[in-house]
Amino acid sequence: MEQKSVLIFLVGCIIGFACAFPVGYSAGHKTSEMIYQQKIKDAENRNSSKMITAAVEAQAPGSAKTVMEDYQRKNTWFQLPNASGGEIKLDDYKGKPVMIMFYTENCPYCRKAAPLLESLHKKYSGKGLAVIGLCSESDKEAAIRFSQSLGTTFPMAYEAQRTARKYGVQGVPYIFLLDKNHEVAEVWPGFSSEYANEMENAINKALAS
Repeated sequence: MEQKSVLIFLVGCIIGFACAFPVGYSAGHKTSEMIYQQKIKDAENRNSSKMITAAVEAQAPGSAKTVMEDYQRKNTWFQLPNASGGEIKLDDYKGKPVMIMFYTENCPYCRKAAPLLESLHKKYSGKGLAVIGLCSESDKEAAIRFSQSLGTTFPMAYEAQRTARKYGVQGVPYIFLLDKNHEVAEVWPGFSSEYANEMENAINKALAS
């Protein structure tokens, strides 16, 4: 009887262990799986954080500013030889309003317009305005003689025939005011002394915008 009781006890223990093992294994497996999944999530979060940090660090100081300051060439853009040497490029004046006069050396109305542009150059260049003369002749001496005879000090380019066609110039003088983005703001075909007030008003508006 005693041996039978012991045998029953042992069988009960074996059955109990056999039943308990899958439950324990399952619980342990689930716990391990949860830990593993949490580690994956933690690793992903760390990698994501590193990627964001790397992306921020990849932008060198001032890089965003540099991109914003990149010059966008408009249809008004030109690059021409400078009568005093070198070249004149419109992007040299980025962020500034620019007044341009197309002219020829012996045009009488060009010679009347130049002193007014010189006075505007002297009055507003310190405030940000650029004034440029564009001679349609191929001889740089024509631009030099024009400037010297009239006492102008603003830059003079030459060989501007193609640029004049691009601007739609019909005759000389033809005066343009470009805004700070170098879009055409105002146009004055020919010349009249009555343009003076109009030009000043347009210049002040361009400088303020």
